[in-house]
Amino acid sequence: MHARTGPTSPAGELVTGLRGRSPEFARLWDEHPVVGPYCEPKRLNHPEVGLIELHGQTLLDPDQYQALTVFTAVPGTESHERLRLLSASGSAVGSV
Repeated sequence: MHARTGPTSPAGELVTGLRGRSPEFARLWDEHPVVGPYCEPKRLNHPEVGLIELHGQTLLDPDQYQALTVFTAVPGTESHERLRLLSASGSAVGSV
């Protein structure tokens, strides 16, 4: 899928043009190497609790054309415990 509005959208027209000009792009597009709405783990060094590894998932609101990425730690890990400590202390991870 190129965009919510399909192949006639600006994104769809861009993909069509790139596929016609670049065999490498066409091959990569056909392979569709995108995993999904998840992003690579992020490692943050918080000044109060130390290193935290977070995994992100992007949530989409197609009607509003907005996206929200939610970061969480794997339960049972040191990162999960450190994140719990931050929520209890009122400190924010985003303020790093």
